Amino acid sequence: MRSSRFLLLGCLVLVAGFITAKAELPPSAYEQFQADTPEVFQIEVDKVSSKFPGVFDRSKRIETVQATVLKVVRSKSGTKQGDKITVRYERLLPKDGWVGPSPAPALEQGKKYPAYLSKSDDGTFGLGARGKSFETVKSKPE
Repeated sequence: MRSSRFLLLGCLVLVAGFITAKAELPPSAYEQFQADTPEVFQIEVDKVSSKFPGVFDRSKRIETVQATVLKVVRSKSGTKQGDKITVRYERLLPKDGWVGPSPAPALEQGKKYPAYLSKSDDGTFGLGARGKSFETVKSKPE
């Protein structure tokens, strides 16, 4: 009876581990996100604000980026070259050994990036290609 309880407990722990496990996505998934995102620009970062979401939450930062649109590849929202935009997103701070989808990077003031975004109802932009929203992903030929 006792060994069956341990076996049941072991199975539950194993199942819980599988349910919560996350893995990196293949490059083709990010390529598809980038192909599907409605707003694609080349931006230059004018200002960055990065804050923890709360006193006790140190697992991520809330990034607010002010940027100038240098080039419009496509825009469903009608954004034009020269427009000033605000991008808001959560940037995960994974611990050593963490396995999961790529976290979005911290952008640097004065640098230029490709930007794969989606426009929010409040007029700001968010990530359109998850953690690869500020780089162009190309699959390696097989």
